Amino acid sequence: MIQARTHSLHGVSRGLIALVLIFCSLHGLLPSCSAQQSERLVSAVNVVIFDNSREQFWSPFDAGFFGYSELAVSLRKAGYLVTESDFPVTISLRTLNPHGSVLVMGPATGQWYSQKEIDAIVEYVKKGGGLLILAEADASGGNNFQNPLSTQFGILVNSVSVVDTANSIGGTAGQWIFARSDFFGIDRVGLPVTGFVMAGGSAFPVLTPAETAAPRGAVIGAAASHGEGRVVCIADSQFLINGGKKEIGIGCAQNRAFALAVFDWLAGRERPIETRIVPQFTMMTGYTLNPKIRVEGTTNISTRIQGGTITPEIVKKASGEYTFDIDLQRDGFVEFIGSDGSRRTIVLLTPPRGGIGARLIFDMRGYGPDMGDPVNGLSEFAGLLRDKGYWVWGVDEGLINVAGLHGVIVVNPLRTEGRIFTGDMDAEGLRWLILAEPFSSIGIQNRFGEWFRNRGFSDRKVAAAEFAKRFGVNCLPYVVFETDSSRIIGRHPTFPILDYGIEECHGFRCGILETEGGRPVLVASEAAWGVEGGLGLRFGPHSMEPGPGDYRKQPVVGVLRDNAVVVADLNVFFSQHMRNRGNWALGLALADWIAGLDFKVPEL
Repeated sequence: MIQARTHSLHGVSRGLIALVLIFCSLHGLLPSCSAQQSERLVSAVNVVIFDNSREQFWSPFDAGFFGYSELAVSLRKAGYLVTESDFPVTISLRTLNPHGSVLVMGPATGQWYSQKEIDAIVEYVKKGGGLLILAEADASGGNNFQNPLSTQFGILVNSVSVVDTANSIGGTAGQWIFARSDFFGIDRVGLPVTGFVMAGGSAFPVLTPAETAAPRGAVIGAAASHGEGRVVCIADSQFLINGGKKEIGIGCAQNRAFALAVFDWLAGRERPIETRIVPQFTMMTGYTLNPKIRVEGTTNISTRIQGGTITPEIVKKASGEYTFDIDLQRDGFVEFIGSDGSRRTIVLLTPPRGGIGARLIFDMRGYGPDMGDPVNGLSEFAGLLRDKGYWVWGVDEGLINVAGLHGVIVVNPLRTEGRIFTGDMDAEGLRWLILAEPFSSIGIQNRFGEWFRNRGFSDRKVAAAEFAKRFGVNCLPYVVFETDSSRIIGRHPTFPILDYGIEECHGFRCGILETEGGRPVLVASEAAWGVEGGLGLRFGPHSMEPGPGDYRKQPVVGVLRDNAVVVADLNVFFSQHMRNRGNWALGLALADWIAGLDFKVPEL
């Protein structure tokens, strides 16, 4: 059977360390990989990192109304690796090869970047990095928050809204308007309540309203080159939310095409990469492997392998599905490189010796976080499982046959398309671990949600929440908020989650679960409550007391229900948090449960 997994720096073999170093060297990813997970480097050509270190409003893994999941899906389809980081920017930037990468700095409230962080971002751009600054023109502080950074490139965000009654969207009286981008060749971009920017020095307009707009001559988006890198600053961020009705968000007008054009320009792509190379597995384990690759489009494919041999080595005018034969002698990798710039990598690992032997599969379908993303993916979690002797692999395309598996780990799907299982999903001994992210909703009882409901908007179905319902667990549109300073890590709302015997487990933007029956396995403290996902971060700093629309019960973040565990925080298992002893212990405890062993806390 074809197996796949990712690596860990805990107890990892010398051969795999050599693989990582060679891989980074071949890709020009410097500095060298280190033992610090936060400094490990992304092994991809084009990487998009959303900074989340300052309670940013929007998340690429939020599949609700106000999330950026549709943008993440579009970027993934275009060949980008999409991730987010709640680490300080100075640490996140260490993971990036500036050339070909894009750092997204969205609006936030009440927390400023330090001068050290601003200097690091400027240096990153100077060395060839792409930077997208998204601001807001309202009382949230989204504009002033970004100006200390944007002015480094000659761009200043103004707090005055642009109004255009002649080119408004729906019945918004000129507040929601259409704009155009001559620079990117886009005729119609829909923006809700946008501000404007003032471009000086070498900065130039890339998004402008019609001549009928006020203030007259306003510029909504500007760009600049700095050293070897590029910068785009846009005075609105809601034009990229998931939204609905094609009146707001990425589905409005040509918003999606404009966004992709901006990212391609920032990443230095001369033209969009239209071909996709889609491997059936992104990580595989075995000695004799037969990976299947699907080519969407037409391109010449060449291969580069480390640790073994592959047949065929070249496929000319590749289009459709191909099977390759690999004989693996040692840990390595294989790259599939398209002549048009498309590229995908499969990490190849020799089988484990001994251990538990339980067969676990990561369901990475639905365009959620990438298994091979070492910055903010699941590599550390999967690596711990491998080190303990589990057979672990990941699938991001096609069917999953659950027959013969001990467990399936479903990783926050952003879409439901293509997520089909075969075999008996309720088979005795088969267990499920569902990792979900909190999501935003217009169903929350506040003025923002009410405004949209009164105008006929409806909520989106969230794939992870829909799947959790199958096991009798409801995911609620709230984010856990904690005011007890002894339980807050850093300046953002990362807090320990307490469980039976596990001293503490760090989470970040945790959701809330409800179920009849079952057993809580992750609970927040009694001082915590829930604020509406995506919206509570919108109107200024958090209140230190629950509001009328907040969730007032003690939040439950993880639930054990019959043959499934649902955890409403994917970040609990992200690599940057797995170095915490509590997260590590929780991961192994849940893995033991999947394997049919007693649910117990490992010895620390």
